[in-house]
Amino acid sequence: MTVKTVGEKGYELSTDLLVWCATWTINASIYPQEWLNEVGELNIKQTFQVVEREDVFAIGDVCGLAETKQAITLPAKMKLIRNNIIKVAEAMMQNKFTLGSPLKGLKNYRVTDKVTMYLPVGRVSDSHDRFQTTID
Repeated sequence: MTVKTVGEKGYELSTDLLVWCATWTINASIYPQEWLNEVGELNIKQTFQVVEREDVFAIGDVCGLAETKQAITLPAKMKLIRNNIIKVAEAMMQNKFTLGSPLKGLKNYRVTDKVTMYLPVGRVSDSHDRFQTTID
């Protein structure tokens, strides 16, 4: 198989295996422009709060985190965002939440610089638990 890239540095590469990782443009048209960074992702804090609106949380590819987007990081992010949403909701119910004021008890996500790839081998359904490669 020959793969040809497009763009400024288009080149051809002969390969026996292609791991296709598709990307797309985020449809951020539903968000106010001031919430977005220069590439159209939401500006978020390490708490997953939108910078311009701390009572709004975001998770997934729409977030402007400086890391490689990987589904494998979602469970840890979901646990953290759950904690933070509960803390903000509790503060709101007690009238202790004010936009722009720091709130105690929120957890910060630590951006990872590791890339993980799972490559299933064979027909065993749990092969992803046995074959994991992390590139530092």
